[in-house]
Amino acid sequence: LTVKTICLKICNNVKFISKQYYKIIVINCKNIGGLVMYTLINELLKELQYMASSYNEIKLTQSEKQFHRDVVPYVKKIDGLTEELSHYHDELIQFPYMNKEKLEMLVKHIKELSVECHYNKTSKKLFNEKLKSANYDLTNLLKHIKDKEESIH
Repeated sequence: LTVKTICLKICNNVKFISKQYYKIIVINCKNIGGLVMYTLINELLKELQYMASSYNEIKLTQSEKQFHRDVVPYVKKIDGLTEELSHYHDELIQFPYMNKEKLEMLVKHIKELSVECHYNKTSKKLFNEKLKSANYDLTNLLKHIKDKEESIH
């Protein structure tokens, strides 16, 4: 459950709440949801930076990470973040330049990059194209979330 969903469930289960307080709670829950999305997308952007750095180091040193020690835990971490992002699917596809297919492709690219950044044999061109695309989409989402939050206040 997302923070926003929990807040709205609380509002819906409280029987004796004035309409004024209900509106205040709903607006604040939406703000919290926006803040959580903003924080999550920022975290994913930082992870993309890590993936780029890791990939460049591996290419430079001609080495690879150990699958069970390095790759599996990192992929699980990224899977958790992308799973959390999927909780905001309905809100995210409402933003300009984002739709269901593009969001699915964004998540797919992030998951693939989380594996590919650990291997020397990963194609540099394909890796950089996925990285550029994911960075662009996440940055665009971040901008629209920030704009939306500023328009509320």
